[in-house]
Amino acid sequence: MALSPSDIKALQNLLNDYFDKQIPVTGVYDAATRGQVLAYQSDQQLAQDGDAGAITMALLRGQSMQVQAIPDPPVLLEPDNEWICWSDALVSFLQVTHDVNVFSPDDWVSNMDSKGFTGENDGLTPQGWDSIRKSLNLQSILYSNARNAAHSRTLFGADTLFNAIQKFGYIILVYNIGNDGYLAHTVLIYGMQLNSGDTPHYVLMMDPWRAGKVSREFTFFIDRPTIGLMSKKPGQYAMRISNSMPFMIPTYP
Repeated sequence: MALSPSDIKALQNLLNDYFDKQIPVTGVYDAATRGQVLAYQSDQQLAQDGDAGAITMALLRGQSMQVQAIPDPPVLLEPDNEWICWSDALVSFLQVTHDVNVFSPDDWVSNMDSKGFTGENDGLTPQGWDSIRKSLNLQSILYSNARNAAHSRTLFGADTLFNAIQKFGYIILVYNIGNDGYLAHTVLIYGMQLNSGDTPHYVLMMDPWRAGKVSREFTFFIDRPTIGLMSKKPGQYAMRISNSMPFMIPTYP
């Protein structure tokens, strides 16, 4: 985002208000300014690119932002076999994004199993996700496709996910669980609130393991590296955008 000298001075003053360490207010986007922007983005769990974009500037000004796809996705829970969370998240996703009849969760498991795309206990393999992506013509963003390989904080932050929801609406998100990078869980993201200062960012999602629709602190996904996002084509869903409305649903830290 191109900033004028007066914009840069405003940025430098905002950074000085946030940090104890002061930088010269010069109106020049110099190394010191970029370094403070990077430090702020790290502190606020944003993608660390060193650019003072719209979200970085809004949070520095103390603003909050919310985006939510409409309607809410249906709740599909998987209390009996946690390994097939992917099929519940997928069917919930398809029911709000596709005007076609879709398989049931069990049908998806059988279909992928018949193609050799499920692993131990019917968990979906990366090859299975790629097959689904191609058959449903979905967009995908891959952050890590290898075991034990965490995503880069410079590529994935709270603003990355917020912008993806704003662009695509409903997001299938797969993240690693455990420390070995071997196991993964799948949820359906459909909203998010970004907050400034010490207030956490919150993600609104349908979680097959957690009583359906819940919100979680974004820190949860920083601690459990995201493997990838998957969505339909952009601009096809009604969006609710607000600067103040909080999520009025159960929150799990």
